[in-house]
Amino acid sequence: RTDRHQIESVSMAAQVERDSAEVEAAEELETLSDTLAEAERLSLVQDPDGEPFKSKYQALRLLQRAKELLQGAEEEHGRDLRDLQRRIGALHLATEDFAAADEALTSCITMLAPELVQRVGKLSGDDEAEDAQELPPEIVLGDQELQRFRDELETVWDCLNLLGLLWSQRDRPRRSLLYLLVAERLSVDADVSNDTRAPSDGDPRLLSLLNHTNYYLAQVYSNLGQLNRAAKYIQVTLEQQLVTRDSFSPLEWAKNCMGLSDFCLMQRRFLETSKCLQASRHIIRSVEGDAGEEEETMRKTSLLADLDKRWASVAAELLQAVVDKEFDAELPVVAGGGPRGGEVR
Repeated sequence: RTDRHQIESVSMAAQVERDSAEVEAAEELETLSDTLAEAERLSLVQDPDGEPFKSKYQALRLLQRAKELLQGAEEEHGRDLRDLQRRIGALHLATEDFAAADEALTSCITMLAPELVQRVGKLSGDDEAEDAQELPPEIVLGDQELQRFRDELETVWDCLNLLGLLWSQRDRPRRSLLYLLVAERLSVDADVSNDTRAPSDGDPRLLSLLNHTNYYLAQVYSNLGQLNRAAKYIQVTLEQQLVTRDSFSPLEWAKNCMGLSDFCLMQRRFLETSKCLQASRHIIRSVEGDAGEEEETMRKTSLLADLDKRWASVAAELLQAVVDKEFDAELPVVAGGGPRGGEVR
């Protein structure tokens, strides 16, 4: 009887413990949105140089705990789990843990399209091979894949962008390109336009995702030696940033626009070159530096000096074009002293 009593006591204690754990888990599920909000807040904290990822690691622990709570209930919480995997992958990428980022992001995509990751791996080939500069064949998405992606568009699109960034940072541009082209295909399917002439009435979150896709594509095409395509995506990115003001830093924008002018000048596309430089000048001058922001004022002065040099390069290249008899009378001529007083006519 004593043994039976002890067994019943142990059983009851175990049941109480299980019930307590279930109650605790249920309570944590109820506060899941608060947990995610806190993780998001921590992920944006700028920590000191000595511990640059301290807050991001804290955010990761919160997300991992949330993931543990949802695991085992994929049918009920599948969408939430995929979004958690995306968030976890983004934080691993931010903390430069590329292997963990790959695992989390790939898991997110695999839940919806198991074969996509395999197809990307097969088509991307070996980036160390002799033909590594050749563009891989584009992946064609099936109707079922597209439909599954449409249902969770933001999560999937952001995940594809992050995978593109991840493999670009791991010096695998072909694999990066494939993921980004799938992301671009989603933008077409979702009817998110690159046309900056159209009214900016689209979903700002989707426009932001498209802007990141274009920016990463510009980098990857540049790494693959496809400079014309890279320039196209740089131009689109710059135009979109002006319209949406997404990830818009005026001086950084001006610097990138001047970089695009270098490419245009290299091809003797004088009109595009001049427009880029004029746009850069306008944006730089629009920045009103505070007296206390010495670093920004110095950067502004440096960019204006770089702008002067580029206008001088345009004038020199125009003269060379005349010598080479490649000058078209309809092309613009720089007049009036370059960036501070010059215009194109």
